[in-house]
Amino acid sequence: MIELFYMVSLALAQSASPALDTPTGAVPRYDPGNWFPQDSYPKDARKNGDQGSVSIRLEIDETGKPTACTVTVSSGFASLDDHSCKTAMKNARFKAVVVDGVAVPSHTFIRNIVWRKP
Repeated sequence: MIELFYMVSLALAQSASPALDTPTGAVPRYDPGNWFPQDSYPKDARKNGDQGSVSIRLEIDETGKPTACTVTVSSGFASLDDHSCKTAMKNARFKAVVVDGVAVPSHTFIRNIVWRKP
C-alpha cells in the first residue's frame, strides 16, 4: 500500500506544471515508436539473425532537432547500435524547450529500442 501511494505521489509530482523559469525536458513532437518503422530493421542484422535492445541518449538543440546520439547500452551488435542512432537522428523531432520565453539547447532524451527480427 505504501508503494502504491509513493508511485501515485511521484506521478502527480512529475505531472505538476513547472515554474516559468524552469526548463522542461525534451518532449517528442510525435510518438517515438514511429521513429523506427518496421522496414528500418538493418538488412545485415536481419540476415545474421541479430536481435537485441539498445539504449540511446539524444542531445536536442533549440529548434527541437537532435544534434548528437550516444549509445548508452549496447545490444552487442554494432549494426543495431549504429542504426538506432542513425534512424533516431533522422526521424526524431522535439518541441522546443523554452526558458523565460527563449528556446534553449542542450536537453537530452533517452530511448530504449528493442530490435526483434521480423
